[in-house]
Amino acid sequence: MRRYLPLLLFLTLLFIPLRVLHPSPSCWVDRGIVLDPTTKAYYPTVLYDPNNFSGYGPSYPYKIWFSTGTGITLAYSADGVNWILHNSGSDLPGLTNPHHARVIYDPNGFGGTPYHYKIWYWDTSKLYTIEAIRYAESTDGINWVNDQPITQNPSKPLVGPYDWNRGSYGPMWIFYNPNAGNTGSDPWNYKYVMYYDATTGAFEEIALAYSKDGINWTRYGDTPVLWAEGYKHGAPWGDPRWWDSSYVGFGTILFYNRTYHMWYSGGVEHMHEGIGHATSPDGIHWTKDPNNPIFTTVPGTPYEKRHYTPSVIYDPNLFSGYGDSSVLKMWFTAKDASGNYAIGYRFIKASSITLSPHHSTIMAGESVRYTATAYSCYGLLWNITNMVSLHIEPAAGGRWHQTTYYSQYAGQWNVMAEYWTPDGVLLTDNTTLEVISPVCRLTSNVTDLYLIVNGSKVDVPYEMSLKPGETITVEAPREYYPNSRERFIFLKWSNGSTHNTLQITGGKCFSLTALYTHEYQVLVLSKYGSTKGIGWYPEDAEVEISVAPLVVETKGCRYVFRGWRGTGLGSYTGSSDTAIVQVEGPITQIATWDIDSYFVNATSPWGEVSGVGWYPPGSIATISINPLEITLPNSTRWFFIRWEGDLESNSSHLTFEVVKPVTLRALWRQEYLLIVSPTRKSAIFSEASLTEDRRWLPKGETIVLKTRKVTDLGVARVVFDRWIVENTYYDSPEITLRLDRPLVMYIEAHVEYPVRITVKSPIAIQLPVIIHNQTHLSVSSGESVTYWLREGYTGGVEAVLPQYLGLGDVLYSPGNSFYPIVDLSSEKHIIFQLSICNPARDVFPILLLTAVALYLLIRFTPLKNFNSLILSLIIFTLLLFLLFLLVNWRISLYQIPSSYVFLADNLWIYLDSLTVLVPSLIPFLLKYKERRSPIKF
Repeated sequence: MRRYLPLLLFLTLLFIPLRVLHPSPSCWVDRGIVLDPTTKAYYPTVLYDPNNFSGYGPSYPYKIWFSTGTGITLAYSADGVNWILHNSGSDLPGLTNPHHARVIYDPNGFGGTPYHYKIWYWDTSKLYTIEAIRYAESTDGINWVNDQPITQNPSKPLVGPYDWNRGSYGPMWIFYNPNAGNTGSDPWNYKYVMYYDATTGAFEEIALAYSKDGINWTRYGDTPVLWAEGYKHGAPWGDPRWWDSSYVGFGTILFYNRTYHMWYSGGVEHMHEGIGHATSPDGIHWTKDPNNPIFTTVPGTPYEKRHYTPSVIYDPNLFSGYGDSSVLKMWFTAKDASGNYAIGYRFIKASSITLSPHHSTIMAGESVRYTATAYSCYGLLWNITNMVSLHIEPAAGGRWHQTTYYSQYAGQWNVMAEYWTPDGVLLTDNTTLEVISPVCRLTSNVTDLYLIVNGSKVDVPYEMSLKPGETITVEAPREYYPNSRERFIFLKWSNGSTHNTLQITGGKCFSLTALYTHEYQVLVLSKYGSTKGIGWYPEDAEVEISVAPLVVETKGCRYVFRGWRGTGLGSYTGSSDTAIVQVEGPITQIATWDIDSYFVNATSPWGEVSGVGWYPPGSIATISINPLEITLPNSTRWFFIRWEGDLESNSSHLTFEVVKPVTLRALWRQEYLLIVSPTRKSAIFSEASLTEDRRWLPKGETIVLKTRKVTDLGVARVVFDRWIVENTYYDSPEITLRLDRPLVMYIEAHVEYPVRITVKSPIAIQLPVIIHNQTHLSVSSGESVTYWLREGYTGGVEAVLPQYLGLGDVLYSPGNSFYPIVDLSSEKHIIFQLSICNPARDVFPILLLTAVALYLLIRFTPLKNFNSLILSLIIFTLLLFLLFLLVNWRISLYQIPSSYVFLADNLWIYLDSLTVLVPSLIPFLLKYKERRSPIKF
């Protein structure tokens, strides 16, 4: 009979129910890194065709497309382990910024077209738009054409309008259904079904869409089909309570044995922290494996930094001898500690059988039922108890009734199970059975509860034998949590005692039951506002849940309450903000919110900003500021430079699409007024370019001020004196200052006019000239000397004339030898015209002629009496007085300083004159003596 058992088991297997589980991590055989080119190698898509893809492209059973960091390239292999790079790993042509690619193949050309390959990928230059996902076609998987962004149904867009699908990082997996009718709302009634990445900008989820042609897509449902757990429960990004709290994404979905299997990437802070597994009966409603993640990063391995992007293929024919014999193979991205990206590979190993329970303990006369399950690492768990050969070794008192063993004698026995798998492998397992004498029994109304007997935990029901007089202590936990959302609270013992600890003395058998009340946790979660209703409640209780307010503004976003999404028996799903839930199990109520608008804020310390406010997503905002220049009374002004913050622009008028909260700050430049002015104003200063200069300069700028020491204007000149800066004086014409405040500077200068002195003389002479009573010049005859005097000068220019030149000659100026100057305001030209005089030669003839005249007067004047004599003397005296006046007049013509001084200094002239006068008086006296009648006195 045993020889036919495998066949019978196989036939029976075809007609018994199958329960689907994931392949345990221990089922996978890791082959390590199999593809490590010089470029990056990540995000693989592996396709398998036992027909070597029918000549459409390189003829190999395995093809892999992967990202290089700059594009997408292709490799092929005969066994999935040893790969040949196409064109040395060069990027494939015809694609636009490609990354995160998924490729499908159809030998029939997708309905008769010449294209046997189609690709969908993420355009790395886009994110918050449907254009982030692109599509192309190829005849050989190498050369791609018809590259274009996909489009979306406006009523059911893939990107928007919800927060969870604000953007996308590309496709996850694509199914092709050639016989679909393209009608209705069931996604599987369409030729193309795509799982794709949906992102809030922080969290990432997996959503579902369908299409007639692979180009125009319609989103299925209003929520992701696979949530990031943190986002699902309203937790903040990076919550470590779930391994995939923030990210679920790029992976593979396969359908076999009437079940959809999903291998996906996930993590808390990064998508690359590990690989998870989920299953679904319809491809829409997914259940994550409780043992997730099935793979994670491992220190000291090629997977130390990243372990993600699984590409899994399934073949019930064990891949027909092409590579490892298995039904499931997985390629994935690995990144080691040095930052190298490479492709790793693993496959499923053999099946096993498990017999339960292990180490059973029963009372003599009782029975135990055994269950045998054959575990297939292909992803199937078979309940094959009725097909397993069970027996006890050594044989003991008792009997089998199908899978139940009835014990008769106390002792410990070995129970064995044997099973031949459909592929002809004998699987075995064994366990132990302990049969004991009748004992006392501890139970509880809670399944799987433990009690504490004499300080040790025991599972219930618990049976024991107590000797007469033996005392034990039994303790029931006050609270018992079978899981985080369900608990039991100790109520009392079945004997009525409300103390959770009892002391029991043996002597007879008894049955004691710990009684508990059953409670479930109700979670009321919301990212915004305050919720009511969260807590622990008895089974069948009614709980009111609510959230307030219904409009929340936070971090520049305005959210509007949309409704509740409930999970668990008795939960509520709807749009009312207040609802009643019936507690029939753990309930999670998540408030869903829609983004209503973003706040655009712009601030400036100067001017008036316009355009600040709330804007709907995708709307156009315009921020402007006016005026662009602010002048303050304290000689300070501010200049608008640019906008900075979330956006940057040099324009004061900034227009942009609002896709997130925006904060802008106006940046201004501070300037100070610098005034440079002469201490006084005049036309000459203006001609010398010494005018007031006003200019605005940036704060902190180093300035260099420089002027000419002397500015010669020909008829005048301007002479620099000093700089005056806030009561500080600088004598140098060039100064350097740092501008750290408004500043008024003065330049002090004076005007000088030329005084040109010319000496004209009949003889060559060096004439001393005194100016300003102190400056001595020596001017040669026939030349001109220019001397500059300050404007407003009052004084004179004096020539020092020598009195004698010899032989009685005197140098003199016919004009003045002193030229006065009063309030000098223009140029002066002074000419000293010199002449030579000789008093002995010029004055003596006059005196001689005068004496002759007097002589004749007296000689021929009759002297009749003394009175006439007196009259003659008076007349003589008057004539002598006139003579002196004439001499003085003559002397004044020579500009001799004083006639009296002249006479005093030239006494010999007067003596010479007396030698003339005395001889003339002698004849007068003699004549008078000869008169006949003397004069009477």
